[in-house]
Amino acid sequence: MAHDDLKPEAEPPPMASLLYGAPPPIPVSVKTERKGSEYTINLYSHGELFDFEKYRTSIESFSLAQAAGEEYVPPIPLLEFPANIGGPDWAWTGTLSSEEDPHPAHATVTTRRDQIMIGEAEAGVVRVDVEMVIEPHGGEPAAERRLSFWFDNGHGLVKRQFGETSIRQPAVLPAK
Repeated sequence: MAHDDLKPEAEPPPMASLLYGAPPPIPVSVKTERKGSEYTINLYSHGELFDFEKYRTSIESFSLAQAAGEEYVPPIPLLEFPANIGGPDWAWTGTLSSEEDPHPAHATVTTRRDQIMIGEAEAGVVRVDVEMVIEPHGGEPAAERRLSFWFDNGHGLVKRQFGETSIRQPAVLPAK
């Protein structure tokens, strides 16, 4: 599947909900911004910027650079082109930076076809899972985290989930 077929940086649905931990979800409007290879999904609540996600896009890959207050250096390739959905996994090694010191990290990225409910509609999507291990400082144990992303043809990155507590999902899926 080519970059032009999947269009990961397509305009996602204009309304979404964010869930951080326990309900209720926070309704947000979704607006995208493109500057060169940088693709940003801005999330607004009551007209104010509430959160954002930054991605890098190229003819070879679509990668996660920053989200949920964390930066990934180098960006994590979520899709490689041409995409071989369900094909071989690939590895990422880099650093994860948040408000604290950067931590070395490594991950395995897998892709597969999936079905999800978006509002009242079921959608066939491409799901990307990133199984990450974050190396600690000192004698603490390593931390594990799963990042998941759902891409819908024509609507781009429609849903993302970081662990069990940070979820962005569309309110409804517009007609294609």
